[in-house]
Amino acid sequence: MVRQGRYTKRPNKAQRSRYFFRRQWQNFQSFSTRKKILVIATPIAAFLILTPIITYLVLARDISDPERLMNRNNTGVQLVDKNGEVFFSTGSNKALKRLKLSEISDYAEQAVVSSEDKNFYKHGGFSVRALLGAVVSNVTSGGEGGGGSTLTQQLVKNTLLSSERSFLRKYQELFMAMAVDKQYTKDEILDMYLNSVLYGEGAFGIDEAAHTYFNKPASDLDLAESS
Repeated sequence: MVRQGRYTKRPNKAQRSRYFFRRQWQNFQSFSTRKKILVIATPIAAFLILTPIITYLVLARDISDPERLMNRNNTGVQLVDKNGEVFFSTGSNKALKRLKLSEISDYAEQAVVSSEDKNFYKHGGFSVRALLGAVVSNVTSGGEGGGGSTLTQQLVKNTLLSSERSFLRKYQELFMAMAVDKQYTKDEILDMYLNSVLYGEGAFGIDEAAHTYFNKPASDLDLAESS
């Protein structure tokens, strides 16, 4: 004898997922206000605390070595033929010549600080005022405003982090800038910035830029050239 019964179709994966999340949402709604706040705040707090710690542990070696801090991402590209001869190159694929501040025109130093970070010698790696100004600028301009980054933040962003524009990358940038500011003097940070920033035309660092644009050493740059 064949027994006849009602056949119930087993829910598929999508249906099971919806059922699971619906149950979780119903459970969440039954929580007290205090418990709801705790459930929401705990992962956010964990993210805010763990992100800078993990980022620092990953980049600590680069931060502690000025050469790695300056040159990490400035590797450039070289194409060679079958005989090993270079027939195309772009970017900086050689060690950068690091100049001391005493070998760089005072005009160049002052121009960079004045245009990029006028409170450079006063803040601890980041500027609250600049950040707030950037937020307002981005809101009013539809996301096309400035980034509010200090020289220290730019150094970290250019050499240790990616240029991606996201909350995570910006958050990492803030804490890494603070770490760099604690480890180095302001003059050392300015030195590293001037010797590593891309000035266009494949020129990394003030030494290459001075020779590329004006065919002279960085110590001889005048006010107009520096500006």
